[in-house]
Amino acid sequence: MQVSDIMTTNLFTLLENQTLDMAEEIMKWHRIRHIPVIDDNRRLVGLVTHRDLLRGAISCFANPHPDHQKNLNAHIPVRDLMRSHVVTASPDMPLEMAAELIAKEKVGCLPVIENGKLVGIVTEVDFVALVQAALGKKLNLQKGASHDHDPENFGTH
Repeated sequence: MQVSDIMTTNLFTLLENQTLDMAEEIMKWHRIRHIPVIDDNRRLVGLVTHRDLLRGAISCFANPHPDHQKNLNAHIPVRDLMRSHVVTASPDMPLEMAAELIAKEKVGCLPVIENGKLVGIVTEVDFVALVQAALGKKLNLQKGASHDHDPENFGTH
């Protein structure tokens, strides 16, 4: 299997000049943790993660009013907080290699680049879903293929 088999292609992206409050709203409403940052030609220029937003937030110990943090985030462009050195994958990269890259680099996602442009993203969640599907198939096959563990058929083989 390849990255293209499990990657998400319906992406939420940001431009460098868009603000942190927009990134926060996108993550909140779409329940995602990674937003690729692109230029006008869909070339990847960075990545904003939920962890980046937490790192950039005013500490709760400073006791800021929620409106103050929101107002502050409305004036900070994502380019000021984004990661500009991003580990990426290609659509034809084998899944084993992508999984190794995520683990080795300790990242939560790999933006997928083809011909210099962002075409998708593969995340840890995509790999978990793949494992769940594989385990579900295996369990269904085991249930349908054998009565060895059925108490009513015990010892009848």
